[in-house]
Formats: sequence, structure tokens, C-alpha cells
Amino acid sequence: MEENQEKTRNLVIDTNVIISSLIKTEGVTRIAFLLLVNNPSNKSMCPDLAIREIKIHEEEIARRACMNPKLLRNALEELFRNIEIIKEEDFKDSIAEVKDFVNDENDIPFAALALKYKPSFLITYNEKHYKMEKLKKEGVVVSGPIEALKEMGVDLVDVKIRRKRRAGIFSVMARIIASIKKK
Repeated sequence: MEENQEKTRNLVIDTNVIISSLIKTEGVTRIAFLLLVNNPSNKSMCPDLAIREIKIHEEEIARRACMNPKLLRNALEELFRNIEIIKEEDFKDSIAEVKDFVNDENDIPFAALALKYKPSFLITYNEKHYKMEKLKKEGVVVSGPIEALKEMGVDLVDVKIRRKRRAGIFSVMARIIASIKKK
């Protein structure tokens, strides 16, 4: 039996992390997000609600990300190549029992999805919206992207970002040196 064989980790990505990765062009927000969703050991997913939320706020996201709407749609299409969209009817049977795991009912679909695919990580910037200890007892770790990477054994050692003329997911060049801890 191979010792290095890794299990697939289930990641449920909250809409706020996706939007932040589009808007913030400097720092580790985007880099951490991209490391998570592009890691072949991770299965990234989000409820279809995330797509609806993004569409509702598309104009504001494009403005804040300094992108035109077409470029934003292209960036989202590229991002979602590695994020599986799960329809609510695929996990609606667990929605009723999830109300006790969240402080904000708008986050029920994310918690329900994370519980359905446990053990899992629920990647969010709204950690206070979730009853983290209760979810952890059920096999769901709630954390931000950087904390999730650390939990998975990846330390961001150095991030250098050079901005091109236009900001956007395709116009940011990053050099990442990551050290992977052997567990």
C-alpha cells in the first residue's frame, strides 16, 4: 500500500470567497483560492445559489474588480472549470436539519452541502455565520482560504504579485513558493 496516496478533500466554497478572489488583485486572497480549487487532491464545489448570487451582483463585482462584464463572465467561466456546481435538489433533504448549524439562514445551502460531503472544508470569510464547533463535530471544518491551506499542510511562504495594466483574474502574474509539510 502506498503511503503517499492522498485522499480527495471536499471543499465547499462560499460565494464571498469567489467574489473576493475576483476583486482583490493583491495579496494572498486570490492565490490561496486558486491553490485550493486547482489542487487535484481537492474536490471543490458550491451550491447553485452561488451562481445566482454572483449574477445578481455582477455589475458591482465587475466595477470593483475593474473588469468589464464580459471579462468578468470569462473569468468566472475559467474559475468554475474546477468548481462543481451542485443543484439544491441534490442536497435539499438535509436542509431542514442544518438550521441548527448556522447563525445566518442565507448560509444554510453551504452548510448542507458541506455536511452531505463530509468530511469537508467549508471555505468562507463569514466564519461567524456558522456554528463552527458543532460543524467540526460532524466532520466539517469552517475556515478562510489561507487557514484551510495551512490545515492541509501548505504554507504560503512568499507571494509576489505584479499587476499589468488591467486588473483581473487573467492579468495578474503571481510567483508562489509553497512548502508542503509532510504529515
